[in-house]
Amino acid sequence: MSDIQGLLHAIRDQPDDDMPRLVAADWYEEHGDAVRAAFIREQQAFHRAAWWDRDPRIERRLAALSLENQDAWVGPLLKNEQVEWNRGFPWQLSTSARQLKGRLEAVLERFPALVVHNSGAWLSSLCASSARHRLRRLVLTGKPPTAAAWKRFCASEDFGRLQSLRLELPAIGMALLPDMVWAPWFESLQSLELQDTSEQPLHLDQIRPSRTGRLREFSVSNGQLRPNDVAHLAENPYFANLEELSLFSIRLTPAKVQTLADSTQLRALKTLRICFADLNSTAGQILADSPILNKVEYLDLSFSHLGPNGCDALLQSSQLKKLLHLELTHNCTVSSLRGQSLLRSPLLDSLRCLQLGYSRLKEADVLRLLASGRGQALRLLSLQGNELKTATAEALAGATHLSEMRTLVICGNQMGLRGAQALADSLAFPHLWELIGDASTFSKRGEQFLREHLGERYTSI
Repeated sequence: MSDIQGLLHAIRDQPDDDMPRLVAADWYEEHGDAVRAAFIREQQAFHRAAWWDRDPRIERRLAALSLENQDAWVGPLLKNEQVEWNRGFPWQLSTSARQLKGRLEAVLERFPALVVHNSGAWLSSLCASSARHRLRRLVLTGKPPTAAAWKRFCASEDFGRLQSLRLELPAIGMALLPDMVWAPWFESLQSLELQDTSEQPLHLDQIRPSRTGRLREFSVSNGQLRPNDVAHLAENPYFANLEELSLFSIRLTPAKVQTLADSTQLRALKTLRICFADLNSTAGQILADSPILNKVEYLDLSFSHLGPNGCDALLQSSQLKKLLHLELTHNCTVSSLRGQSLLRSPLLDSLRCLQLGYSRLKEADVLRLLASGRGQALRLLSLQGNELKTATAEALAGATHLSEMRTLVICGNQMGLRGAQALADSLAFPHLWELIGDASTFSKRGEQFLREHLGERYTSI
């Protein structure tokens, strides 16, 4: 076995270890492939950086570089197949069950993660593969697996390395969960994502209490959560060590939110997303008082109709002691988010990211906020879709206390050419990576001015 082959096997078998990847980068450089070596090192550094320190320009450049060199670094792919890279090496292949026929072993040799469309009976082939033990992440989409193939997969003891499972399939609660909860590998999962494309009840009460509590990430989309499901999520030890909980397009009544808020299990959460959830101000007030927020660093409640009272409660919450990212986009579509709520919020001095898009903010309140000198730690600020005028652009341009700003999102406003000129000439943002706007905000002349002065740092959407 050559040196590089040994390193590639180590990377495949020890995916969390950085050292084999860095040694491989040295090997590529020594053997004349400086581009490959630089790609590995840069993507490694990008991955290890805190999310607020990840330059989107570097991300786009690395994506273009991987696509440009894909044939050389991975080999030719079939039509519509896509590769996802992780810290310099191919990680996940998106394909179909039909395209995997006859090449599964070779694919699993290179890709520890698979996204398989229209799996059908393919899971039986996976169970028969000599490389099945290498699989670490599996995503199934489109048409569901056959009943026989699913049962065989769930009965197999050869998927001990499987850490992450995502199902984008119909009837998950009725057709798939009953066998899955008894699978030998189920309690070893660290990430479980359930997106029920038929929007049927998920029946989470089928999940048996577990003493291991290995699950770190749990996501539910589209399916129905009955009160009993929410109680099970709040009380079952299987979820006791969750660090990330995401609930998308799930209707949560205040009573269901209260059940989650009272949980004694969900006290390790660092990331909480409840989006498109049709909440209300009462639900926001319940969440704001909940101890499950004590360790949360990333809170996304976008498109959840919290209203000014719900947003106010969260902005004043004493439970959010470690919060770094707050997203309240599209929560005040009827009446305005109160400016005093922002000015009085204890969160403003520690937040790295604040997203207040489509909050019906009043320009006078935004001007007072910018004049207050608060928000010095902000790396990302989104004021999208608030119909703010030139005065806000000029205030932003003079807000020298926001010198750590990396990304400023101000599309969907009405700042005009003068606003564009003020921002382009500003010295307030020496570390700015990206200013995101549009023609309706700045006019075509304003956008041209920004491109001339900011170059690739200006993005128009």
